[in-house]
Amino acid sequence: MNGVSFYLVGIDERKVFFQNGKVCCRECPYCKSKTVNGHLRILCIRTYEPLMELDKLGADCPLSFTGEIVGKKEQKWESP
Repeated sequence: MNGVSFYLVGIDERKVFFQNGKVCCRECPYCKSKTVNGHLRILCIRTYEPLMELDKLGADCPLSFTGEIVGKKEQKWESP
């Protein structure tokens, strides 16, 4: 075949922090933008989903939420 006898598997796991509990694409590090032929394109680099509404989560967002809070919190957190 191609000389490969085995593969080592790695898992991509990263915590994403949303300031003050504002959960939306605009605040996510996976939300990236670039200009193509003079047009601004915004997409999720995890799912390659084009993002139109940045104030909520994309339909294909792979993030799951545990309710973990880091720092001081004065209100009850609710899942998006």
